[in-house]
Amino acid sequence: MIEDLMNLRNSGAEIQTTEIDKIYAMPLNTNTSKVLKFINAAASDDESREFLQGVLFQDNFAVATDGRRMHIYLGDAFNISKYGTAKVSLSKKEALCVFYECQFPRFKRVIPEITDTTMTVNLVYHKINGICDFIYPLSKHTFVFNDSYLKDLVSYANTWRAYFSENTNAVVFESLDNAVPKIFALIMPIKVL
Repeated sequence: MIEDLMNLRNSGAEIQTTEIDKIYAMPLNTNTSKVLKFINAAASDDESREFLQGVLFQDNFAVATDGRRMHIYLGDAFNISKYGTAKVSLSKKEALCVFYECQFPRFKRVIPEITDTTMTVNLVYHKINGICDFIYPLSKHTFVFNDSYLKDLVSYANTWRAYFSENTNAVVFESLDNAVPKIFALIMPIKVL
């Protein structure tokens, strides 16, 4: 529900409190494992940008970004009692979350206001040539994305709704996977032609 993302975008201050250096073992089921793996994929692996290396957990959402893409889950499926930024290590049965002190970026600022320019896209990953693409009927613009970011989307679900805005470069993708709703990805195109 894109309305839920807009509510998050327009909500108040970004609260980021946590118990620093605390470790939390989160039990996982099939859905929470899939969601957390997807969210964690957007966390940066750049050691010089520690503030982007974790997942920000709050009471009703989780978000990670590397500065070029952002993955957001809206909901309380993680059943986590700690809030803040954590580096996440996943195993088959649990996620190990190590909370650390950092100022997570003010991510709500980059969530674009959604306009009426939307479409449903089927992402297709071509295993032979390693290209991930989608076909869309917009004639005004051509968007070029980092292939690995689109592969992350395909690893979660094949069908996404894309929201394009004339006033921003970020494209918002909403998963149409009914098993775990309220998954979003914001991706900055490499090029808009």
